[in-house]
Amino acid sequence: MKRIFAVLAACAAVVLASGCGASDSSPKPNASNERNPVLHASRVKDYNSFAELKRDSVAAVSVTAVKSTVGSLNGVATTTVEVKVEKVLWGKLNEVSISVLQLGKAGWGLEDSGAILEEGQRYVLFVHPYHLKPNDDTGLYVITGGQGAYKLDGEYSEYNFAGGGHPRLPEEVSVKDFRAHILNEQ
Repeated sequence: MKRIFAVLAACAAVVLASGCGASDSSPKPNASNERNPVLHASRVKDYNSFAELKRDSVAAVSVTAVKSTVGSLNGVATTTVEVKVEKVLWGKLNEVSISVLQLGKAGWGLEDSGAILEEGQRYVLFVHPYHLKPNDDTGLYVITGGQGAYKLDGEYSEYNFAGGGHPRLPEEVSVKDFRAHILNEQ
């Protein structure tokens, strides 16, 4: 009986370990001929509306990305982006700037979690506090589901989806209509 249990435990460990971690299985050369790893993350859900994003967020904010810092969390590359809060569109957030934690770093293939926020660019972000464990105040925020991100286009006429995954959120929303979308969806 112990032998069967040991074999089953070993098989389970191999199966579980094979589905975890970062992968660089499809590297792409860059200017310095380095390989760009592709980070795979598992998504709990895709969002279908701004109302769903609001339920999982503390605020929707208009921001400008100011400064990026590359780091690591438990061996996984992360980027912390300091953003200046221009306006709180919905929710409660008293800070004039916040630090947003994102998986990976600029230049990586991040289909699941969205591109790293670019310094100098303007966004609307749905955010919530990042906790390593319950009630642990890290002082960091994350983009809700990796999907609550919209980048302002170069002509300042619309916001384009900048999150990851394949949600049923609009791909683009006019600047004029964005606040109405956020405030009116329940």
